[in-house]
Amino acid sequence: MTTDSASRPILLGTYWAKHCPRRTHNEFDRTLPGRPEDFQFSDAIQGRIDAGRDFEGVVFAQLRALLGPLVVDVSGAGPEGPSAHVEATMLAMDKGALVIVGGRLPDDVAGGRSGKPDLLIRSADEGDWVNRFWPADIKNHKVIEGARKRELLFSVISEPQFERGVVDGDRQARCREDDLMQLAHYWRMLQACGREPSGDPRGAIVGADLVGEDQQHVFVWHDLDAETFPTFSRTAPSGSALRSALQRHDYEHALRIKIAGVARQRSGGHDDPDPVVVPVFIDECDSCPWVESCIGSLDDDEASSNVGRLSAREWLALRALGIGTVGELAVYEPEDVLRDPEEQSARTAELLEGYLPEVSRANQPLKRLHAAIMCARMVEDDTTLKKVTSDSIAVPRANIEIDLDVENDRAGLIYLWGLHVTDRDSGRSWYEDVSSWEPLDGLAESELGLLCWQRLRALVDQAQAEGRTALIYHYAHPEPNGLKRIAKDGLVAMMPAPADVKTFIDEYFVDLLVFMRTNFFGRKGLGLKVVAGAGPEFEWRDEDPGGLQSQVWLDEVYNGESQEVRRAARQRVLDYNEDDVRATLAVRSWLTELDALYRN
Repeated sequence: MTTDSASRPILLGTYWAKHCPRRTHNEFDRTLPGRPEDFQFSDAIQGRIDAGRDFEGVVFAQLRALLGPLVVDVSGAGPEGPSAHVEATMLAMDKGALVIVGGRLPDDVAGGRSGKPDLLIRSADEGDWVNRFWPADIKNHKVIEGARKRELLFSVISEPQFERGVVDGDRQARCREDDLMQLAHYWRMLQACGREPSGDPRGAIVGADLVGEDQQHVFVWHDLDAETFPTFSRTAPSGSALRSALQRHDYEHALRIKIAGVARQRSGGHDDPDPVVVPVFIDECDSCPWVESCIGSLDDDEASSNVGRLSAREWLALRALGIGTVGELAVYEPEDVLRDPEEQSARTAELLEGYLPEVSRANQPLKRLHAAIMCARMVEDDTTLKKVTSDSIAVPRANIEIDLDVENDRAGLIYLWGLHVTDRDSGRSWYEDVSSWEPLDGLAESELGLLCWQRLRALVDQAQAEGRTALIYHYAHPEPNGLKRIAKDGLVAMMPAPADVKTFIDEYFVDLLVFMRTNFFGRKGLGLKVVAGAGPEFEWRDEDPGGLQSQVWLDEVYNGESQEVRRAARQRVLDYNEDDVRATLAVRSWLTELDALYRN
């Protein structure tokens, strides 16, 4: 909830603390022109949002199926207004619902919070006569990972309470700061209305992971007081300190309350207070309704919007040192940033003396600054790729060359393995796919992976039987990692052991991204679309190619309004995947041509 009225309290929902601080200012500053009333997300982003809502429905349905009347859905009270929604939620609490779906907590006016948690789970601790609840949120992504650096405590949907949780010693909880900050927001609201359980503050995330023979989703529990997230700290000797989800939320929320309060005072007069934060172009801008307003307020040669790559803190640190434009950044020598301090120029040393203390939290800040300076120079030169080595590029070649690329559904399952096979001796080449056009589960994905494995193995074995060589090319790691994961899952008996799959991959797979990273710097990164377009000038047939877009097309394959629409979407996915594997062939051929030039 937001309001511009100076007489009403500022109440911020759970997403505000995660969003760019300038977005908060924009929402409360009445003097800004062009308020984004008609903003629409891209199809890819909207598709991801819709998929998240669909996933929530899946989890809700599983809860109802397993718990029946113990689950109380109060989301239907939402359209009646906030008061009715809160009343329905509190009534469900008082009546002892085990799980409350789609609730709304009472506004925390003193704390400036409003919130509608996906789920509220009643605590099993009945130490007093008040029913108390744990907050839980549903996220359409993985929440469990294989490492064992921290505890994994989860409860199954059939017994969802924190007190019924079990510890898994082989895996760990996947901690996403944004997810846990939302739980922290709900925890503060539960505290404000006196409904938080006793003991350590906890909250749960229900993710896409399925556990056990009956393949239930699970509640993965997080200690919101655990100091988990490295953050900037001027007082810490290292410049960084570990902070908890509650600490991170409290700081970011308080900052945005301050930002909103100042912004709301602005009316267009000469005595308006200055904004607490100023616009900086960051990755989030691409999906923000206010992007045009912020970009319009920046100079045409603003470094953050033309160069990218750095965080808001890094750009603001550079601005404070008088470096705000592309030209002001490009005057520095990139390599000088990475030299030993005794060998650096006086200008670079002065820059780093003021810059590094402000960005110590950044991962490898010197390398990031080096890359930003490289980009600034390439912006001035209008170049996209730059070769940074003088060595030749010896990409291995074979008689039979197989370019491999996968497509994932929104749950991360591989539904399409695309192969472009080139017989360099005869000049023949063709595209083939191993695919499924029905929604997958883990078993179906593994069965599809087995078919792809068998096809790859057959192509390699046939080449060897003919006394010829064969190699399998890919760009980055999704393809080999997918095969390794499917082998490790062991859901299909005919899939070889993980060690055998790894041996095959080590012998026959070639990652072209490794050659690009070793030899090139990309102003816009080294993704396949950038490299294939800037190097061999390869063009995709689709006007809007991309992995996220292909998931939108897959949605049409599953849910298109007619057979014709579904068929067209399926062909669009296949054409896109074929272009991906043809692009890796184009990149490989281009690298080989460059290699010949360097050898000569």
